[in-house]
Amino acid sequence: MVEYYTEQFQYTQWAQHKLIEVTLGLNPLPDTIHSLFSHLILAPEIWFERYHQQSSSGNPWGLVAPSELLLRSNAILERWKTEIARQSADELLKSFTFVDRKGETRKLLLEVVVQQLLYHSIYHRGQLAIDLRAHGIEVPPTDYLVYKQIQR
Repeated sequence: MVEYYTEQFQYTQWAQHKLIEVTLGLNPLPDTIHSLFSHLILAPEIWFERYHQQSSSGNPWGLVAPSELLLRSNAILERWKTEIARQSADELLKSFTFVDRKGETRKLLLEVVVQQLLYHSIYHRGQLAIDLRAHGIEVPPTDYLVYKQIQR
C-alpha cells in the first residue's frame, strides 16, 4: 500500500499542477476558484502538522496568495509523498493523536488520513473543473488514465 499511496500523491500533484497552470494568467482569480485551490493546499498542510504533533491553528478555508498556489501545492504534496514513502505497511496502520479545531483530542490511523487527503483532492478538483468551465476556461484532462499514459 505504501507504493500505491506514494503514487497517488504523485498523481494528485500532477493533476493539481495542471489545473493551477490554467489559472495562472487570470487576473483577478475568481473567488470560488481561489478558495478551492487554497483549500486543497491548506487542508493537507494542517493534517501534516497534526501528524507531526505540531499544533495547528490554520484555517483550512483561508486564502493562499495566487502567486504561491503552485509552489505551495507542490511543496505540501511532495512532503506527503516523501512521508508516506518512508512508512512501512504496518506504520500506515498505526494511529496518531491530534487536537482538532475545536480543541478536542482525536485519534486516527495514518492510512485513514492519507485516504481522506486523496479523496478530498479528487472531490474538489471536480468542483474546480466545473467552476473553471463556467468561467470559460478550457480544463485540461486530469483523469488518472491520462496520467498513466503520460507516465509510460
